Amino acid sequence: VMLCCKEGNGTAAQNDSMPTTVAITGASGGMGLELVKQFAARGNKVYALCRSTKDTLKAIEGDITVVEGIDTSSDSCGDALASSALSGVTVDILINNAGMLGGFDQSLEKISIETMRKAFEVNTYGPLRVTKALMGQMSPGGKVIIISTSIGSIAETTSGGNYAYRASKCAVNMIGKTLAGDLKPKEIAVRMINPGLVITDFGPGADAITKMGGKDVVSATNGIVEAIDKLTLETTGTFVNANASEGVTTCPW
Repeated sequence: VMLCCKEGNGTAAQNDSMPTTVAITGASGGMGLELVKQFAARGNKVYALCRSTKDTLKAIEGDITVVEGIDTSSDSCGDALASSALSGVTVDILINNAGMLGGFDQSLEKISIETMRKAFEVNTYGPLRVTKALMGQMSPGGKVIIISTSIGSIAETTSGGNYAYRASKCAVNMIGKTLAGDLKPKEIAVRMINPGLVITDFGPGADAITKMGGKDVVSATNGIVEAIDKLTLETTGTFVNANASEGVTTCPW
């Protein structure tokens, strides 16, 4: 891992002479960390964006530049990106991965408006902030990815609770769909991806998610990468399930 290196000018299509440049938010742990590993292993130039780095991120081999101080919940993240090692770099794939659950008890009795606000700042406004800040650095053939969830699907909501997480993820799906309309004339494709229930420290933690039947982070990330690879301008604005062993399928809104 390099904390500072030359700026890349990748294209969205992988080739031998010019690697794809990938920027990933929330890169210090969980799926973000595994996304860094997998894209770096493919020979891509990776910018790992995070609030603060960890030894596990620093230990990944490959052409990786760690960009600390990127808090997607803050309106200052655009300025932070503009003054970072990513400034002026052509970004081929932007993966908006940073997210938050918003607390374990989001029942009607316990949910607060402050909890709702915090979840929206990260899960909904965060991807919009980062995409706005970097869209001028993206060229035709680029891809914008938002890591979403089926919990944000209105069609699949059949129970109560999880107000902050559900609402903020449902809202970011609309952000993504709208971005697809704005960015299609620039030949930049957008996709929202549901990775499914993944065993990480996100939310209730790895042990609890394992007991709930979650899938391992490597398999889940394989599915995300497949969904990114298969995204084209013709399929922009889609919300999909990333099922590593079953292929990419449509997730209902």
